[in-house]
Amino acid sequence: MMRLYRVTGFWFFSILVLIPGFLQAQDVGLSGRIYTGYYYNTHTNFNAFYLDRVYLGYAGELTSDVDFTVTSDIGPDLTDGGYQLLMKYAFISWEQGESGGLSLGMIPMNAFDVQKKTWGYRYLRKTVMNDRKFAPSADLGVGYDLRFSRKFSLSTVISNGAGYKNPETNEFKRVHIRLLYGPDNLGKSRGLNLGTYASVEPQPAEQSRYTFAGFSGLHVSDFWVGTELAYQVLTDSDWQHILYSLYSRLEVGESATAFGRIDYSDEEALVAGGTTHFIEKMLIGGVEFVPAAGIKIAPHFVYLLEDDGEDSLELRLGTEFRW
Repeated sequence: MMRLYRVTGFWFFSILVLIPGFLQAQDVGLSGRIYTGYYYNTHTNFNAFYLDRVYLGYAGELTSDVDFTVTSDIGPDLTDGGYQLLMKYAFISWEQGESGGLSLGMIPMNAFDVQKKTWGYRYLRKTVMNDRKFAPSADLGVGYDLRFSRKFSLSTVISNGAGYKNPETNEFKRVHIRLLYGPDNLGKSRGLNLGTYASVEPQPAEQSRYTFAGFSGLHVSDFWVGTELAYQVLTDSDWQHILYSLYSRLEVGESATAFGRIDYSDEEALVAGGTTHFIEKMLIGGVEFVPAAGIKIAPHFVYLLEDDGEDSLELRLGTEFRW
């Protein structure tokens, strides 16, 4: 089943207004990414080929200072089965000289966009905050990036808070703030970065959801390492969630990179009889091969251990095709 994301009338009208500019834009480019593969569960013997994501992008320049990006997202529909079609990105970026830039529309969020470039294997696994849904990866809103210097930058976003997969259902908005020292893309740049992120979103029944995170990454020679710690709490309730992740990768040849990652998740809630903790630990390891431009192949394993002793081991072959 295919389902089209229902945007509000205002944003739909805004996109229609911009279409003539899209058609006349210079340097328009089409892009795409396909995440697919195969997995085998050693405990249950269940195995399957899977299609995780198909991204189709369309981007270009409206003027020398204004760019546009439109990206669709096709992925599994966990509710109805089959696949669903969503609008992942639909926004304009307006550069404000060399010190800042404005984004408006269905924009990328700033919670883990830096970390995922250090991790480098989105087609195999989302970063820990994205995986545990601490924040959406895209949402309707407005963002402004301010560069204080070559090293320091501040990113602020005001968004609906529901994410690009869901419509807004209340009057409250989510405020995101990220402060970063160092390069924002260690996948392409060498060096060190340090960052902190915080967000607050009021909820119905006089509750608020607070999220705090700190992260760091290092790229030297052919080695990358990154770590992040995140905490989320819902006020006026007895619920909180802590995440930790450590990951690294090392080039072991001209077209091969070894990688590993450890995640720790501790979700605490107060229920009848006392406080409960739901703890999960995950270990990922493997090797990525790049046999040709635009093709990545990564045999790897995913080991998951829960607090009650239940565990699972999956052997996976993940692939990314990009153009």
